[in-house]
Amino acid sequence: MMRTASQCMAMAARMDGFAARDSASRMRAEWTSMAVYWRDLAHQAEWQDRYARRA
Repeated sequence: MMRTASQCMAMAARMDGFAARDSASRMRAEWTSMAVYWRDLAHQAEWQDRYARRA
C-alpha cells in the first residue's frame, strides 16, 4: 500500500523522536537512517501524486 506524503513525513518525525530519546549512539543512527528512508518515501509519494494529477 502506498502511503501519502503526509503519512510518510509523520513516520519520519516519529523516527526523529525515537532518535532524540535513544541514548545509544548506534540505535540513534538506526532511527536517523529510518527517518531518512521515510522522508525519501514522502518525496516519492509527492511525485506520484503530481504525476497522477497530470494524467
